[in-house]
Amino acid sequence: ELCPAHTILASNTSSLMPSAFATATQRADKVLVAHYANPPYLIPLVEIVPSGQTSDATVATVADLLKKIGKRTIVVQQEVPGFVLNRLQGALLREALWLVENDIATPQDVDVAIKNSIGRRWAVAGIFEIFEIAGWDLLLAVAEGLFPHLASSSEVSPLLKSKVERGELGVKTGKGFYEWTPEAAEELKQRL
Repeated sequence: ELCPAHTILASNTSSLMPSAFATATQRADKVLVAHYANPPYLIPLVEIVPSGQTSDATVATVADLLKKIGKRTIVVQQEVPGFVLNRLQGALLREALWLVENDIATPQDVDVAIKNSIGRRWAVAGIFEIFEIAGWDLLLAVAEGLFPHLASSSEVSPLLKSKVERGELGVKTGKGFYEWTPEAAEELKQRL
């Protein structure tokens, strides 16, 4: 009601559906999510998530603006919880928690493995690009032996629940999977 009719209404939410916002307006065609990845001043990705009512012109306008300010955009083709980025992070986190819960690896070793392998690789080539090089025939053979053994529970990790119940929330409480002094927390923030 306070904005001119041409105003595009965009939320930075990482989890709420744009259709939920659109229903509260008189201009569903001008509503979408523009989800910046954190920290937004360093990470170029912005997920554009239209609802089924968002116009193509609105998506194009937002994408053009974001590209002009140096952002890399993807358009999520359908509303889905977590969009693209958080679904990918969630899948990796679910498996990482499973590895720790089952005493396969420590949280520290999981972090070392990611930082010194796929984390570096994914910075220059996406998962589909990487497996294009390996070949989908090879991936199929690996997947047939591996996928049945990956964590697939639809329940939230008991380890995650117990950490929260104990108040072990990470940097904000000084303890999570790591112990955090103010200096260690600041060093991590500077690295990020």
